Amino acid sequence: MTNYEQFFDLVLVGLYEAEKRRPDQKTTLGSVASAKAVPLRTYAAVQFAEDCRENLFAEVEATKYRPSTWKTRILKAGIRHVEDVLLRQTAVDSSSWTGRPNPVVLDEERRERIAHELTRIQGELENLTLTNSERSQVVALVLAAKVLAESPNPPGDLIWEIVERASSIASVASLFIAIIALLRSHG
Repeated sequence: MTNYEQFFDLVLVGLYEAEKRRPDQKTTLGSVASAKAVPLRTYAAVQFAEDCRENLFAEVEATKYRPSTWKTRILKAGIRHVEDVLLRQTAVDSSSWTGRPNPVVLDEERRERIAHELTRIQGELENLTLTNSERSQVVALVLAAKVLAESPNPPGDLIWEIVERASSIASVASLFIAIIALLRSHG
């Protein structure tokens, strides 16, 4: 996954979350990027606007002013893409009909990156609007995944299940996109 693809996915999920909080209201691209802790570079913002226009994922009012001020709102096709692709992260493979998960093998670099991402997520959880129950559940799942990721020969399949369960809580799903990408990548 390229930096731009990750930027695109995070911002689109951010727009999805903004729509869930305040339906039919526009928000600025800068506030979404800030909420998702991604840098907002002009070239990425311009490409995002073009891609969203082309796929009818979002409405972006690009002006001559800084991209952080551009008003934007997710559209129905964008909502479907987030719900069907980004939040579910389903892939068609033999495990879907055999019931046996594909082994997720984690080399040292991927283990460290996953542990780093989980540490980052732990810090960001305090800034999210969650119920006490949701927060406790996500904190426990993140901690469990982190302990496993830091262990020798970590069970990648179990980390995958834990991350998938934690990401099912809608307001935190976007935090896990980088980890899901690491777990899905091959080596």
